[in-house]
Amino acid sequence: MKKFVLLLLALCLLGVTFLSCLDGGEPSAPAPEESAAPADAGEAPGEREESEEKPSGVDYEAIYALRAPEEIVMTVDGREISWQEYFYYYYTLAANCENNFTKMMYEGVAVGWSSEADAEGNTYAQLLAPSAENLLRRDLAAEQLAEENGIRLTEEDQAELQAAHQEDLDYIASQGYSEERFFEALEPLYMNETVYWRLLRRPLLYDACNRALVGEKGEKLPEELVLDWMEKEGYLSVDRIRIPAGEGAAAQAEELTRELQSEEDPAAREALFLERKAELDPEGASYVATQTWIDPAIFERASALEPGQVAEPLELDGDWYVILRRPLRADDEISTTYSREQARALLAGKGLDLLIQRRAERQRVVYAEGFAPPEVLDYYTRPDYAE
Repeated sequence: MKKFVLLLLALCLLGVTFLSCLDGGEPSAPAPEESAAPADAGEAPGEREESEEKPSGVDYEAIYALRAPEEIVMTVDGREISWQEYFYYYYTLAANCENNFTKMMYEGVAVGWSSEADAEGNTYAQLLAPSAENLLRRDLAAEQLAEENGIRLTEEDQAELQAAHQEDLDYIASQGYSEERFFEALEPLYMNETVYWRLLRRPLLYDACNRALVGEKGEKLPEELVLDWMEKEGYLSVDRIRIPAGEGAAAQAEELTRELQSEEDPAAREALFLERKAELDPEGASYVATQTWIDPAIFERASALEPGQVAEPLELDGDWYVILRRPLRADDEISTTYSREQARALLAGKGLDLLIQRRAERQRVVYAEGFAPPEVLDYYTRPDYAE
C-alpha cells in the first residue's frame, strides 16, 4: 500500500481517545465508501438491504458550511486556529465515533451519540467537541514543547519528511491529480496544508522530543514528574522488619517501634531502621509497589502513614512486623511481574505523553467572539443507534 494511503489511515485514527471504551481499544479507521449504514429500527443487521445512502448519519457538509474555512475561531496561546483546522479534528473524531457505533451495533450493543460515555453521565455528543479540541491542543503542545526546549528535526529527519511527501505526491499523480492539486485530494477529510504537514512531521517530532526529554530509560524525565506519576498510580515505598513468633516477640517489636518513633529526623529514622533491619531481618523484603504486591494488612497500615513514619507493631500469623513508609524516589526500583525495574524506566513509554499533556494544560484558549463548537445532534439525520 502506498504511503499516502497509510497516512490517511493514520489520520483517521487520530481522534479516538474518548472512544476506546467502546471495544477496549482503538477503532479501525472509518472508510465511508465501505462502512455499513445503521440498520433501520426493528430490522436485524443481517437482514438489512444494501442502501445507497451515505453511511454517516451526520451531515458534516452542513456543519462545515457554517463558517468560512479560513475564519479564525479560536486562539491557543495566541496562535490563531482557523475553522478548517479545528474542523479536521472534530470531523475525524466524529467519524471514528460513528464507525464504532456501527461496529458495536453489529455486535449486538446499542450505542449512540446520546449514550453515556463517562462516569459523570456525559454523552458521546457532549464529549465530542471538548475531546476534539483536546486532540488539537495536544498536537500544538507537542510543537510548543519542542520549541521551548530548542528541539528541531535533524537533516536526516527533514530528508525523511520530504521523501514521505514525495511518495504522497507520486501516489496523487497516479490517481490523476497534478502536484498543484495535491491538497484537493485531502478535501474529503477536511484537511488543509497546515494539518497535513503537522501530521506528517508528528512521528519525527515525537521521536526527537523523546530522545531529548525522556531518554531510553526515562533518565531525562524530571524527578517531580516521575514522583507525581508514582503517587497517582498508587505506589507506596514500604519496608518492614519481621520479628519471628516466640516469647518476647511482641515486647521486642514494641521496644523497636518506640526507638524508631523517638527519632525526630525522618532521614535519621530511616537510617536507624535500615541499621536495625540489617541486624534483625537482613533477608526481609521491602517494596515499592501497588497494593497488588504487598500484603493487604501491611499495605493498609503503611498507607495510613506519612512518608518517613513508623507504624504501630502489626501481628500476622504470630509474627510481628515493624513497618516504615519511605518517601517515594524517582530512582526507586518497582516490583513488577517478572522483575524489579526503576520507576523512570517504567514511565519511559508514557513519559512524553505526560509532558505533552502538562504543556497542553498550561495553554490559554480563547474562542473568537460568536464562536461555539457545533452540537453534533443538531446535524444528525437518522435515529440514534442507541434508541
